[in-house]
Amino acid sequence: MEKELTLKEKFLLLCYQPESGKPYPATYYYFGYIGSALLELAALGKIETEGKFLKLVDSKVTGDHALDLMIEIMAKARRDKKTAYWIRKFSEYGIKRKIRLLILEQLMHKRILFEQDARALLIFKYKKYPARESRTRNELIKSLQNLVLRNREGDKDVTLLAVFIGTTRMTGRFFEKKDRRQARKKIKILMKENKVASIVNETVASVEAAIMAAIITTTLVSTSTATR
Repeated sequence: MEKELTLKEKFLLLCYQPESGKPYPATYYYFGYIGSALLELAALGKIETEGKFLKLVDSKVTGDHALDLMIEIMAKARRDKKTAYWIRKFSEYGIKRKIRLLILEQLMHKRILFEQDARALLIFKYKKYPARESRTRNELIKSLQNLVLRNREGDKDVTLLAVFIGTTRMTGRFFEKKDRRQARKKIKILMKENKVASIVNETVASVEAAIMAAIITTTLVSTSTATR
């Protein structure tokens, strides 16, 4: 049985390589745990959508430090903002890093990951988070593959994980090359069929737009550098 994890904890756990303790490189995984956290806030009745706008309707603390940080930031806004704005806001370097570290703390508290000091080029210190146990992560991946490739029913979290994995372009990390085309096709169907709540569709659309903007910006910067 999988340990009792929140949606954002499950997503972030999948993004960390169990042996190296580092997230998969060259991915937009942070949009996934940010989007997952927003869905958790919605499930708790803390936020709701009104068209393309995301409204904070309850600013009381939840006891979940990552969610409470997001509530604190949203409470400072002078007026309602669009979901796309909050996706971009929470993906700012300093904020997304704080959210990620708070989620990692919970995964360590639940004894799934552990913290380890490391160095890059023998000089720069950083932290990595290898798996303390790999069964929980393996079962999540198995559930994803059963849902996407074998049409076996999964719980709501597994469906949302599949949607965010597809949205953040991480399908190749969890499916073998021969299965990726089928996986991407099935995930697109799941995204269209998902009727959990309107906030899911708006969040996914905003994440997709933010990733596309990031790709365009990176491409423009690379092209500009190459032509100098």
